[in-house]
Amino acid sequence: MDEQQPIGVEDFLIPAEEEQGEPPEVGGEADEVEQLPAEEPEAEEDVPAEDEGEEEAPAPIDMPTSWGKDDAEAWKALPAETQAVIARREGELDKYVREAGRKTAETKLQVENQAREIIAKQAEDHATALAVYAAQFAPQAPDQRLLYTGNPDDVLTYQRQDAAYRAASAQQQQLQQAAATATAAVLGQQAMTPQGGP
Repeated sequence: MDEQQPIGVEDFLIPAEEEQGEPPEVGGEADEVEQLPAEEPEAEEDVPAEDEGEEEAPAPIDMPTSWGKDDAEAWKALPAETQAVIARREGELDKYVREAGRKTAETKLQVENQAREIIAKQAEDHATALAVYAAQFAPQAPDQRLLYTGNPDDVLTYQRQDAAYRAASAQQQQLQQAAATATAAVLGQQAMTPQGGP
């Protein structure tokens, strides 16, 4: 049976040949370590591309003015596409309502102007008719020669003519006043009629 030799310090030392072979292996590992950082700049270049994508995100859409403050949370919860559709439809509805209101105001003004013109024409026709009627009933002054004939019947005839003349004159004056009032009304209506739109 062989006797075991005692272990000395020399057994733990690395032979010189192995020490000379280690540097290439260590150098190879160092090369591999140096190659790793070369890939990191490529990863850093991708980061700005993601930031550019975030900048292109669509701006938030304002809630329609017809919606109340209580609806703000519900509006924020809607997807951007739904918000865009609702905002577009609300805009179209608002435009339609404004256009309808404008047309209604124009139609109202047109009807009012036509009504004023009709009333003014009627008043003008009435004033003209009164003037013609008054001219037809112009009072005839009594014949004063009847007073000097010496015949009592002629005096009575004169008195009847004079009474009729006074009554006709009073009626004529009333007709002239009515015609003047109607003419003033026509002029007033024409002054009140707007010449243009709102």
